[in-house]
Amino acid sequence: MSWKTGFRSLYYLGAPEPDDPVLVPAQTAILIIDVQNTYLERPDRASLSPQEQQRYDLWTPFHERMHGAVIPNTARLLELARANGIECLFARIACHTKDGRDRSLSQKMPGWNNLLLPKNDTASQLVAELQPAGDEIVVTKTTDSALTGT
Repeated sequence: MSWKTGFRSLYYLGAPEPDDPVLVPAQTAILIIDVQNTYLERPDRASLSPQEQQRYDLWTPFHERMHGAVIPNTARLLELARANGIECLFARIACHTKDGRDRSLSQKMPGWNNLLLPKNDTASQLVAELQPAGDEIVVTKTTDSALTGT
């Protein structure tokens, strides 16, 4: 099993392997989206109620994967892209105002999505391992999508 077929949908079972991708550095970009401090912050588990500890434990695999695979692999990808002249761009969700009045409606609704991340707060910053270099572009978006509505 190769990387080309190892994770393909059942809709493509039996289909031929795709051609190797050809990436032309001047026509290629990497976009890193929402890898921010707020998503990696964790309280001390012992200080939480039993219900909060249960929720904490449900999020543990996510945090382990982010720290053990996603962030280190993304940092390596950025290093490789930069070495090959590929444009590296970043998008983060944050509001331009301290009270969040500029957030999208979906960001103001109660529930998991109700984020108040003023753009200058530590929580809204990109994680230390994935900081832009030189004049790489960082887009601050006030809605969920980095491609729609920004």
